[in-house]
Amino acid sequence: MLVELFEHLLLLFTWFLQRRMTESELRAFYRFPEWKRLRYAALAKFRRRCMCCGALPSHGARIVVDHIKPVRTHPHLRLKLSNLQMLCDACNVGKGSHDRTDWRSRG
Repeated sequence: MLVELFEHLLLLFTWFLQRRMTESELRAFYRFPEWKRLRYAALAKFRRRCMCCGALPSHGARIVVDHIKPVRTHPHLRLKLSNLQMLCDACNVGKGSHDRTDWRSRG
């Protein structure tokens, strides 16, 4: 009986990690201190340069920290530095949430 209970809890936990985030959960996520610390770490590690086109803030580009695999569909990766890259606004909008290209090795 204990094993069955554990398996059921594991199944529920797995479902929770793999489900899509709601719009309110997504908005709240970007206000969490954990995200702000990770975002700062990504900016420090990768510098402020678009990894797709090479645009720089000094040339007028706004650089954002992008989730390679979207938070909405991959919430378990939302606080993983390995899932972040720097993109300018134009490349980020062009990428959208459908493209999973990892530009880090090319940037």
